[in-house]
Amino acid sequence: MYKNSKRLLTILAADVAGFTKLVSEDEEATLHRLAELRSIMDPIIKSYGGRIANTAGDSVLACFDNPTGAVEAAISIQEQHNANNAQLRTSDRMRYRIGINIGEVVQQPNGDLLGHGVNVASRLETISEPGGICLAENVIEQVKGSLDYRFTKIGEHFVKNLDQPLKVYKVGEATLPTYEKAARRLQAWVRGQYFLPLLFAVVLISIGFSVFALLSNKSDEAKSFDPEYLEDFLTLDPSPEELLEFFDLVTVGEYEDSTYYVIRTWGAEFEILEKVSEALGGHLVTITDEEENDFVYQLTLQDDGHWAFEGNLALGPLIGLVQDPEGAEPDGGWRWANGEPMSFSNWKRGSPDNSSGNQDFGNFQGPNVPKTSPLWNDTTIWKRSFIVEVPKP
Repeated sequence: MYKNSKRLLTILAADVAGFTKLVSEDEEATLHRLAELRSIMDPIIKSYGGRIANTAGDSVLACFDNPTGAVEAAISIQEQHNANNAQLRTSDRMRYRIGINIGEVVQQPNGDLLGHGVNVASRLETISEPGGICLAENVIEQVKGSLDYRFTKIGEHFVKNLDQPLKVYKVGEATLPTYEKAARRLQAWVRGQYFLPLLFAVVLISIGFSVFALLSNKSDEAKSFDPEYLEDFLTLDPSPEELLEFFDLVTVGEYEDSTYYVIRTWGAEFEILEKVSEALGGHLVTITDEEENDFVYQLTLQDDGHWAFEGNLALGPLIGLVQDPEGAEPDGGWRWANGEPMSFSNWKRGSPDNSSGNQDFGNFQGPNVPKTSPLWNDTTIWKRSFIVEVPKP
């Protein structure tokens, strides 16, 4: 009889961002593209000592005895996938998200892996940006100092079925051991007589290519998600359906006479968020009573990725609450961005407080413990997720 045995392994979970949408648009082309990316990914995993354990559709689960090998494999996968994607139109690109965790797993007779370690790696993958890599803190403890890459803490993230938030890091650019030499060479070149004319030419060429790309992509479907393209994408006057498809995480709910969208942006100014809301036919959410507040709060928890943790703060999505520039700090002049007066509020104790200055927006935020809550706080622009309310016709 087969006996399940637990092992401590490094788990790499990978999944294609927006795969369902891509399949619905062009199944044959999407599956062909997936096969191309897998032909790149699978040999890399093997070359770094990994083994592919589970696959389902676009998902890949691999295990490694060595955490450094897992991270190196992930970096190589994303670099080679990016190089491959660079040859394609933006709308044809597919990007994997990757999450890596060290944890106990159980191997099934068919080779599949189950267990808490797998679940955490999968949660990390959902937090990752398309084309990015997210690591659990236990991975950082093993690989930091042994790899020439920057690892940036992106906060503590609340995920389903875990009592405590995850401390999450992302992999950044490679560090350069010869940085000082390279910097000196760059400084000398910048001071040279050819730098300014060459820079002027490069700027003109870049502007030309940008305009051409913007115009040539107007008839394409929504671009693969990249927050840097959001403002440009809005200039193409996308339909609400195309706009929602642009984002990598959208949670939808119905309450009374409105549809609510919790949208992850990974970075956008408030004016851009208002433009997105208007393009969807609505406005940043206005909350008028406790029942609506509870509904919207629960909607923010429906999918992983809308909340993040920093220190002892649980930071939730932005709501449509703003403070007039002439409003007396900290609690004067608060109103809804669409012009509605406030008839209901749910500030957490001591808020609004303008603690760091220029906290002119409202968001969901937990009390001073790492726990989500339906309470509000005043904040600077929160660049993770925001909530749109679209009244039904």
